[in-house]
Parts: sequence; structure tokens; C-alpha cells
Amino acid sequence: MGTIGTTIIIILVLIIMMLIAALSKRGNGDEKMNMELYARKHLGEEFAESEKYVSHEPRLGFYIDKQRDKIALIRVRDGKYDPKVIDEFHCDKVVEHMELVNDKYFFAVDRVRRKALLWAMISSTAKEGKTAKLKVVHYSDIKGVELFIDDTVLYRTPGNGSEETSDADVLKQKIDELRERTDSFSNIKVRVRLSDSDALSFKFECMTSQIPVKEKSLVERHLLKAYELVKILTNITLINKA
Repeated sequence: MGTIGTTIIIILVLIIMMLIAALSKRGNGDEKMNMELYARKHLGEEFAESEKYVSHEPRLGFYIDKQRDKIALIRVRDGKYDPKVIDEFHCDKVVEHMELVNDKYFFAVDRVRRKALLWAMISSTAKEGKTAKLKVVHYSDIKGVELFIDDTVLYRTPGNGSEETSDADVLKQKIDELRERTDSFSNIKVRVRLSDSDALSFKFECMTSQIPVKEKSLVERHLLKAYELVKILTNITLINKA
């Protein structure tokens, strides 16, 4: 086969790959639309018309009905929609600091009633794979927060050791230093202590990887989101002390 034939084959392969990518993107858009239609039909028009946070590959979505102070979680399980209205958490017209990052975690606070909604997809056993956890807790339930980088404690509040810091400004400096460096990370985790016992805690796996991640922009994004999460949780612990 000559050079021209090889070039034609390469061009055809590239065209096929572009078509597959376009169809996949369109499919994701259709799935998001289907989930919104489901929310409208089964949860009410208000859910579909208000704020929504849907995962990149629409396997789950948080739908907010601000008119009725309600928030709903819709997940896809075994190819079917599984809706849950979270009655313990209210939107109070404005819910601050929401995030849904790569299907990994979602966090919201109701500052009026002093409640926090925590949802995370976490690693379980090799057999079970990923497990979703959802909790609605009162501010008073939150006893402390920790930030781990590659399983090493970077931040802990309340701090109780010389190698740990409970100062959010100092943490920001450390985060900025990590962003400037070219180090690779395998995991970034935030743990919320819900009592004086370490056994009662909630973990956010902000980034997990089998091998160290070298893509600087991706690591920076996860670092900053983890920092935002830690900062707000730290402020809650300070409110508890007031």
C-alpha cells in the first residue's frame, strides 16, 4: 500500500473517531434532557425549571425546587431512574456553595437552619467498587475537618500537633505552593469528623487515581475545590465555638 493509501486510511480513522465523539456528546445531552423530563414528570414542574446540577456523564443529578424549598437527587440504577426528595434539607430560596465534581461529591449548606448536605461517591471494597453516601447534618454535628494529600495530613482543625495547622490562611499558602510545584498526586481527600470518635466521619474523595496525576491543570482544579470545601467546613467549626 502506497503513501497515499496510508494517508487516506489515517484520515478515515480520524473521521470515524470524530463521529464517535460527536455521537457520544449528543448522547450525553439526550440523557441530560431525559433526566430533566423525568424530573418534570415525576417530581413536578418546579424541579425541572429551577437550578440543577447534573454530572458530566448524566448518571446523577441534584434538582432544586426553590419555590417549595425542596431538593431532589436522581440517580440512574440498573438503567432506571431512582429519585429521592431529601426532606431533611431545605433550600430556603438560596443555597450557598454547591458543587458536583466529576460525579465524586456534592456539598451544600443551608445557613438559615444551619444544616449541611454531604454527598460523596467513595471507594469501597474491590468487589463492591464505588459506594454513594448521603448525610444531612446540623452544624453542631461537625467537630472538625482534615485535608489529606497522598494520605498525609496537610490540614486539621482543631489542630493538635506541630506538623498540622488549623489556620485557613496558612493552608491557602500551602495550596498555592503545591499549585506552583510540578509534583504529581494520587489522591486528595477531605474528612469531616462528626463526633469526637474518628470512626464517625464523612469522607470526600476529591481526587483518586491508581497512578500519580501529572496534568497540572487537573491537579490544580481538584486542589482548589478541596480547599473551598475545607474553608467552609472550617468556618462551620468556628461558628460552633462562638
